[in-house]
Amino acid sequence: MIIQKFSKAGACHDRDEEKNQDYVCSGEDDQFLTVMLADGAGACSRGREGARLACRAAADMIGQERENIFAFSPKKLAYLLTEHILYYLETFKCGGEDIHEYGSTFAMACMEKKTGKTVMVNLGDGAVFKSGGGSLLCQMKPKRFYGDPCLTTTEGAYRAMEAGCCRLSLGEGIFICSDGALDQIKTESVLCTLKTGDTDTLKRVLEAADHFDDCSFIAFTRERR
Repeated sequence: MIIQKFSKAGACHDRDEEKNQDYVCSGEDDQFLTVMLADGAGACSRGREGARLACRAAADMIGQERENIFAFSPKKLAYLLTEHILYYLETFKCGGEDIHEYGSTFAMACMEKKTGKTVMVNLGDGAVFKSGGGSLLCQMKPKRFYGDPCLTTTEGAYRAMEAGCCRLSLGEGIFICSDGALDQIKTESVLCTLKTGDTDTLKRVLEAADHFDDCSFIAFTRERR
């Protein structure tokens, strides 16, 4: 499998000499491939750490439930995943800090390599796309919860998390991006680059672009084994 990652701090953090709040990661074995992206909320003092813990929690849950994950209903998957993330935040947060300081958005795709069956989830203002054959189809759009992006620490987050499945043919893939990257790919030139599947060029374009918010994506393509 080909996995591509990109993450760059936006001007909002460069200006204040702060770290990029986005966190991207992936995991792979003989049977499954998982990619994740979490965007720590700028208003949260521990957003970056919250993003990392959200990805770690999701990886742990998949490790425990991967034989069942494709059988879960979207509602059950959303509930189990958000609850497991909250458990991790409560367990690994520092001292008496408020868990709400660890809020982040979260998106994930987990593919069974043999069949191409893929589970996707999205919580917050990022987006999940299916790519291949020169096309880019949005599978999960950004969502707001009572006017704001929903975070992992938002009460009732499981009700706002979108979950679903698709099946990837050979040559197709998944592209997950943060809201900062989504703002960039709305431009025609960047969108055309993405449709061709040329993520190396996309990285160069995003690296050179001026953007206020942190800009990140993670993508993979299903290839013959």
